[in-house]
Amino acid sequence: MPNTTNQTFLQQTADVLSNLEVRYQEASFDEQVQLRDLLDQAMNSYSSARLTLLKNKVTSTPADIAKMNQIKRDLDRAMDFGKLMTVSTKLVSFLTSRFF
Repeated sequence: MPNTTNQTFLQQTADVLSNLEVRYQEASFDEQVQLRDLLDQAMNSYSSARLTLLKNKVTSTPADIAKMNQIKRDLDRAMDFGKLMTVSTKLVSFLTSRFF
């Protein structure tokens, strides 16, 4: 039987990354240069977290889903570039600390 908590977490994280990619595309060139490394880190962290979950090495929890929901809300509210960078850093930090 599939782990619905893992499925929900992975879908939410993919949605956040998709939103972050759109925000990257909308940014100015200078902002894109600053954000590129964080976006790459976020994508790599997601891929590693996904692999960890799919191999059943770790199981996501309702607290993980709540944290990802908070990051999504923060990203939705990030109206300036500084806040976008802060939320991106928070995403990478969460994924790397929780799933590595």
